[in-house]
Amino acid sequence: MIRVNFVTFAALGLQLIAIGSQDVNLTRAAMFLTYPLLIAVAVINWRLLGMRLILAGALLNFVVIAANGGLMPVSASTVAGINGREAIENLSARKAVPGSKSVVMPEDEMVLGVFADRFVVHLPVGSPKVVSAGDLLIGAGLAAATGQVLTRTRSSVLAKNRDG
Repeated sequence: MIRVNFVTFAALGLQLIAIGSQDVNLTRAAMFLTYPLLIAVAVINWRLLGMRLILAGALLNFVVIAANGGLMPVSASTVAGINGREAIENLSARKAVPGSKSVVMPEDEMVLGVFADRFVVHLPVGSPKVVSAGDLLIGAGLAAATGQVLTRTRSSVLAKNRDG
């Protein structure tokens, strides 16, 4: 069972509220506050392999976000790849992308840019998303942790039914 679920949901909820507010300062503050909480939850639940992947991804994202002033850097060409050139004309370098935790930056100005938002993922529903290497690790960790928790829960139920 995953411990301190409420911290996870509170931290993710705060991130969503901050991003949705489109207030860049609130989003920066939320990233600096919530990532350490999410990292702590992953450490507390270290015994699950999925949490180790989540921890690696969260640490990677947090370091990149912190090194780039509180937002995840993304290149204008990557944003154009999902939204089209006309969508980025209003986004100059160092400008936050509305409704996200990202900031448009030239590649040569990014700190740890290789770990920035740079992969375009086409999901079965909704519009394409830009993700980082840390996001991919977090996604793999969520899948693994969910599988582990469900397997343990099923084994526990089967053992109870067998015993009694």
